[in-house]
Amino acid sequence: MQSNAKEPSLLAGLLYDEHRNRADATHAGKQGKRYRYYRLQSRGGASMHHQNIRPWIIAAGEIEGVVIARLHAALLDRHWLIENLGLDDTASNTIGIMLNNAGALAKKLTSISISEQRSMLLCLLRKVTIAASELRIEVRTNELKMALSSTEKAQGIQFGPRSIGIKAARVAKSQPNEGVVTLSSPVIFKRHGVETKIILEGALSLKRSQPDPALIKTVARAHAWFEDIVAGRLTMTELAAREGMEVSSVARLLPLAFLAPDIIEAILAGSQSATIVARRLIRSDLPLIWKQQRAEILA
Repeated sequence: MQSNAKEPSLLAGLLYDEHRNRADATHAGKQGKRYRYYRLQSRGGASMHHQNIRPWIIAAGEIEGVVIARLHAALLDRHWLIENLGLDDTASNTIGIMLNNAGALAKKLTSISISEQRSMLLCLLRKVTIAASELRIEVRTNELKMALSSTEKAQGIQFGPRSIGIKAARVAKSQPNEGVVTLSSPVIFKRHGVETKIILEGALSLKRSQPDPALIKTVARAHAWFEDIVAGRLTMTELAAREGMEVSSVARLLPLAFLAPDIIEAILAGSQSATIVARRLIRSDLPLIWKQQRAEILA
């Protein structure tokens, strides 16, 4: 595994475990593809009791998706904003403007580039902590209030490189009484090989709300390849040569063409089991009986 991936890691410098061990952003390459991770390991700042904590390697996209989804939901929760930003005594017209700005900021959060998302998170978040059964996202209330009170141009300055550099420099000096509110989400961590899959419980569950583009693409390829072979257009050897793959790799992928129709619908909707990813399906012995498939993939 290597560090310094070309694609920005949204939570680099922000992600910790509950024993104050900071996660390193890292990546691994396989077959020309780059996979990003966060690696949690024990550091000198932790107490001696925690020096032998077993490191976790967590797929970056999983935890970044959870953080973005949770912050997005908070920005759309008017009651949460009024309560946690202390807006009870604010003029109603000002509250209306700030809530409208919150909706616009939520939309912006999910539509901007990764580098812009990172700048926003560095500004609004103090820390993200992975605990045993929950994810804790510490939001800087002063920064959030400032963003919701600003014009889009002013937000651009607030989230700009110069401001972010100043904020990043003061992270280590943050005081315990700094204006912070914590967003908590119950999670389940399941190990699959070297990865730790994050399953978010409740209304924000990734199981229901986020289709997996890689999984959808993989299933579609399996169907297209199977049709090529059945129609006699290509042999498996010719197909593998065309795709630049080993015949064995094509053979492992083809069974996805035999998924039950309701499973394909679930994958398109993102409602398959949150532990199911493309690499796991390709590597596993996928049952041909639809009932067994449903038990494994839709559970």
